[in-house]
Amino acid sequence: MVKVNLNKERIREMRKADSKRTAVSMANELEISRERVRQILNDLGLPTAFLKAQRVCENEGCEKLIGRRSSSKTCSRECFKAHRIGSFVCDYCGKTKVMAKFLIAIQRSRYLNIYCNRSCRGLGSWAKRKKRNEVFANT
Repeated sequence: MVKVNLNKERIREMRKADSKRTAVSMANELEISRERVRQILNDLGLPTAFLKAQRVCENEGCEKLIGRRSSSKTCSRECFKAHRIGSFVCDYCGKTKVMAKFLIAIQRSRYLNIYCNRSCRGLGSWAKRKKRNEVFANT
């Protein structure tokens, strides 16, 4: 009985010292089960669970909050689609091309230049070779 009262007092002190401390860390320190810590917190009238902080949608320009229980990074399906899509400028023709962001990242990591289609890629590499040959011819 004395140990139970001692545990209640220590849990109360731990909760006062750090209100965000988890039941698991308290249970490990007191060498009792997490369930017992939860029961003692209930007896003391203290909160047993903590709500996750709300997050802001990761889509650029959207400031909506995401629900606490949601594991998604965006607030809606429309934001999810917009979050995944990016654009780049073709290194040969200068046109803006819309594409999935992960594909743009792959292209940029693998190649020096990024093109909007196969014909631009062919013309772009041909133009670079021609320019390089002119430089060597002038020297």
